[in-house]
Amino acid sequence: MRKGRRSYDESTRQRLLDLWRGQDDFGEPIGCVATSYTFQADFFEEQCLGRFLRMDTESTEDGRAYLLEHETKLSQAFACVFVDHGQVAGNRSLRWHLLPVRVRGAIQHAKISLLQWESCVRILVGSANLTVPGYRSNFEHMASLDFRPEGGPPLSILRDVVGCLRALQQLSPGSEQGAGPQKALGEFLSGVVERTRGWTEDDSRRGEPKCSFVWIGPGRPSLFASMAKLWSGPPATFARILSPFFSDGRDARTTTDEFERELLISRGECVIQFVCPGHRAPDGAIELQVPEALRKPSRASVEHGFSFVAELQGGEEQERRHLHAKSLWVQRDGRVLFAVGSSNFTVNGTGVAKSPNVEANLVYEIPDATDTFGKMCAAASPPMEDVDLEAQEVRFLHDPDDQVETSDGCEYAPLPDAFGAALFDPRDSGGALRLELLDPPPRGFSVSGAGKFLLDGASLEGTNFPRVVTLHWLQPKPPSVLEVAWSEKGETLRAVWVVNVTNAAALPPPDELRQLNLEELLQVLTSARPYHEAVARVIRAREARAKQETTPIVDPHKKVDTSNYLLRRMKRLSAALEGLRERMQRPVFSHDALMWRLRGPLGPLALAQRLAQEEGEAAGFMIAEVATTLADAPPTFGAEVAKDEADREIRAVLDELVKLARQRPAPANLASYVDNACKEILS
Repeated sequence: MRKGRRSYDESTRQRLLDLWRGQDDFGEPIGCVATSYTFQADFFEEQCLGRFLRMDTESTEDGRAYLLEHETKLSQAFACVFVDHGQVAGNRSLRWHLLPVRVRGAIQHAKISLLQWESCVRILVGSANLTVPGYRSNFEHMASLDFRPEGGPPLSILRDVVGCLRALQQLSPGSEQGAGPQKALGEFLSGVVERTRGWTEDDSRRGEPKCSFVWIGPGRPSLFASMAKLWSGPPATFARILSPFFSDGRDARTTTDEFERELLISRGECVIQFVCPGHRAPDGAIELQVPEALRKPSRASVEHGFSFVAELQGGEEQERRHLHAKSLWVQRDGRVLFAVGSSNFTVNGTGVAKSPNVEANLVYEIPDATDTFGKMCAAASPPMEDVDLEAQEVRFLHDPDDQVETSDGCEYAPLPDAFGAALFDPRDSGGALRLELLDPPPRGFSVSGAGKFLLDGASLEGTNFPRVVTLHWLQPKPPSVLEVAWSEKGETLRAVWVVNVTNAAALPPPDELRQLNLEELLQVLTSARPYHEAVARVIRAREARAKQETTPIVDPHKKVDTSNYLLRRMKRLSAALEGLRERMQRPVFSHDALMWRLRGPLGPLALAQRLAQEEGEAAGFMIAEVATTLADAPPTFGAEVAKDEADREIRAVLDELVKLARQRPAPANLASYVDNACKEILS
């Protein structure tokens, strides 16, 4: 190999988590939407979101700084995850949304990530769940596409991905009409389409590879039918099927027969190669995790030969990664269709069944398998070994009870259909839970949260459905999940009821931000450091001063406190207002981000309230200066924010600032100045 160059094998492999980290020229992160089957909330929050938001701190190094950075950065970006309703996770931050997806008779199995920065939208489609094994230990496939203003793949692919995500919206609880995650998600997806409108597409040249996004679900064509529409010319003569899971018995034959019918020749020589998990037993036999029904071709394809290639475990191969990737390679001469994504070779995974899973794949049309891109795709395979069914002892160990794509060991049952959206509505007095009941719940049910009983059947006697039950929440920390219990056939079942927030911007900030006094807030606003670093420094300084208070002051200069002199206070305020002005003028890309900017713990309203509490007769004058700063330097808005709505929010904050300034007692000359300044602001 020539020095400084990477082999095709090396070019196809990289850390999947690196794909969540944008390049420097992508601009600020705006938001992301991801889908998964199994899910680990802590992994997604710390590893995936952490990279997307460009977190500088880690929870294991400095818990306080991490919390502050996490809250401030996540308040400026949107995040939402779709997960199959039987796999919803436990506790998480309410600043990002989790939507369970219910697919009748099947599962939400797609693995898509849509990551949006100011000048790039990245699409990830593959086989990896948002879990530690999916991103760190399994052998997975992931395809990445970057859309840029100056050029990229066809925007139709991006529109198709958005269409798939909108379809998942319809399969998850809640409505876009009211406050909550559905409305926020709808606005985000509309913003993606609006921001990318008019972006340039790369020129499509004859003979170059093409790419299409293909997803399956209820009422949609199978994966094989969609691939057949992309294939041109005579049917294929070779296929390689990579899958860790297969249907059993007759369903296995049904899947293969449909695949052959749609894509392969019906007469003549043709080879289907199955790449599957395998194991080398101590006695030397090869044990394959595929159904024996695939050992021989069916009568409908008597001229088709089947062969097996195993990703073998055992002996010296114990350190190999668990096979979880899925792909289809269909070829005739040099032409290839290569599908990579979430579809296992099952009736549900490929959409052949009456009740298909929701699956997502990217299909590449490769005119020449020997060109650079074709070789890279061919190299995206696990270490494998040919299996000779005649010369080797081979055992087929496929067990449909153990080897199914829905095997996960989850301790919770799926939530019954009667339970709709659960929303937490933040309020000054704590908040309220709004629980949607679509139908009568199971008999003997109960709902609890944070170890406290909330609701049972006795509370609903004589009521009609659907209905929304509102419960006051007085505990300091709002819940991210509730537990539902009920009895069925003498057994107690439990399910997780996911809670989302109606308005993430109204969530209480961390105590460290709420408890800043005026002097500390001015220091933070004056600092050129990121907010989380400045706040952490201020708190450390406060703690250090508390330790020094017991030590007598000897230096006479230190005994004189000049911090309360008016000129000193005005100088500090002026510097803080310059910092506030600079931060206020940065672009905002969502309504929640705008509300955090205006009404958050480090915004102009918070500063004005601190001034009103601590500045006495000068407070009105200083608050008027804050209002003037906001009026002169309002935020700039991205295409994702409705300008009319944003202008109304800014005007509402200016009205509050003016009212607060006029309410503060002041000498006649200052009161006159404040009144004139307020009139100018409101004019």
